[in-house]
Amino acid sequence: MKKNLIIKKFNLCYLKSIIKIYYTSFSKENRFCLLNLIYNIIRKRAELLVLKDSTKITAFIYIIHYEDMSFILYLAVDKTKRNLEYGSYLLNWVLDNYKDKTIYLNIDQINSKYEDNNIRIKRLNFYLNNKFYLTDYCSIGTNTTCNILSNKKSFDVDKYIILDKKISKWFFTTVDGVRSNL
Repeated sequence: MKKNLIIKKFNLCYLKSIIKIYYTSFSKENRFCLLNLIYNIIRKRAELLVLKDSTKITAFIYIIHYEDMSFILYLAVDKTKRNLEYGSYLLNWVLDNYKDKTIYLNIDQINSKYEDNNIRIKRLNFYLNNKFYLTDYCSIGTNTTCNILSNKKSFDVDKYIILDKKISKWFFTTVDGVRSNL
């Protein structure tokens, strides 16, 4: 990987590059309205960090903060730069710079009934290889079920539920609950 990588906070001049990565990385069902994302950055509920190499933006991460918790809503890498460790670089930067926070993220549920289960397993392995732990819980939304991951081995389901409710309120979505896989 190139040595001259820079991480910067969101700036409107990055928007065109971010949009391109965003729309090529996430399905329509997994995308929030960009205005909601930007609004929450302005309200300081969230931040968007971009990873730049010498020529362009190669990745971004969107993180929602609440008290001593953070939630990674999106981590995306330009499709021409995938599998080149840009995502790991950005994720590990976040983990190093937010050591005092419990960081959560959700991935589409791992289950052989899904056609794209191999991709889901790859995604899970990516996060496991980058210092995250698979919890024994799933987040259940209106149309999705997701496995919950955390940067801490112990999982406080009550704290996660509080964060989940805040995120739902801020992004105008509904969450049906959190359930154990046990």
